[in-house]
Amino acid sequence: VQHAYTAADVVRVVETETVHLALLSDAPRIDGLSVLRMIRTIDGSLPCVLVAAGPDRRWLEQALALRADSVFSPPIDAELMCRLVTRLLRERRGAPDGLA
Repeated sequence: VQHAYTAADVVRVVETETVHLALLSDAPRIDGLSVLRMIRTIDGSLPCVLVAAGPDRRWLEQALALRADSVFSPPIDAELMCRLVTRLLRERRGAPDGLA
């Protein structure tokens, strides 16, 4: 697990580290859509999950256009998030019945 607190940190991690999935929070210091847009220029297939408080329809449409795998709004259902992350990692690794 890598933590990044700014958009520049996220880009650096995606460019220099092996990243299997990005979990992005739309926060005051990080614009989730902008970061997702930057990630897509580096890795078009990286699974990305966004967390945003009260996203509006336009924001959601942009997230989908940028191929976000899912969007969560607080309060987050931890079990649902874990199931989604597990599925995305399995798909990324090509192991449908378990993590390889």
